[in-house]
Amino acid sequence: MPRPPISPRAVITLSLLHPVQGTSIRDWAFPQEAVIRMGRAPDNEVVLLSSVVSRHHAELRLEGGLWSLVSLGANGTFLDGQQVTTQAKVTNGSTIRLAPSGPVIQVQIS
Repeated sequence: MPRPPISPRAVITLSLLHPVQGTSIRDWAFPQEAVIRMGRAPDNEVVLLSSVVSRHHAELRLEGGLWSLVSLGANGTFLDGQQVTTQAKVTNGSTIRLAPSGPVIQVQIS
């Protein structure tokens, strides 16, 4: 049986993973955001202080009850190991890597 689309009011939680252990070292929860920006600049919802992360590296967008990842960074954005050239669908448990050697974020949608 197919899963219903995620409710527009679904909570999305982003967990920054430890580079070696793979455990969460920082979490951000967004109960009603339609756009979540990630990057080095302080005006992002998720600020990551890494030299390989662009000031405005990527965005998560909620459209029609589904989340998508939009790559904005010059160093590349990867979803579940695949480079995102423009936009890609995000599902519960997806991992996002900002740059080939950059931080990894796990996505939880509830």
